[in-house]
Amino acid sequence: MGSEFKINQIIMKMKGIILNSEQVNTILDKGVLEYRKAIKVQPNNDKQLLSTSSDGEYVFMNFKHPYAYSEYFKNPIGYKGDMLFVKEDIWNNDGDWEYSADDTLVTKGMQEYCSHGHLPPYRMKQHQSRLTLEITDIKVEKADVWEWVVNLKLIK
Repeated sequence: MGSEFKINQIIMKMKGIILNSEQVNTILDKGVLEYRKAIKVQPNNDKQLLSTSSDGEYVFMNFKHPYAYSEYFKNPIGYKGDMLFVKEDIWNNDGDWEYSADDTLVTKGMQEYCSHGHLPPYRMKQHQSRLTLEITDIKVEKADVWEWVVNLKLIK
């Protein structure tokens, strides 16, 4: 799954998050990013957000029949305080491996992972990532669809 690391005697799992070039540039420029992801299973139209919990679990309840049932949706990205490593595109430009967002040279060895000139983000390993993010806030909003809204802060 994710790599484990130890902080103050607490073992945490670090997951990867795939970001496009625009999102990477935003996090590099501003140090923060509001990441949005549609909830896979959308609640019925007659349901409304009733409550949220601090650990990222959200409850949608049917208000037409308040005692009938509730649906729980877990945040697939992580929880407040979790660390994420950024997965982004890497290209081989005449023998030099570069992050596609800003053409920064990759300092970690790449030849062993990809020989055809491109490393897609889903194949990136944690040690190849240059950015680590922390989840600072999680909420749910309704735009066209219900979405997770995750605020991320650049750590390194």
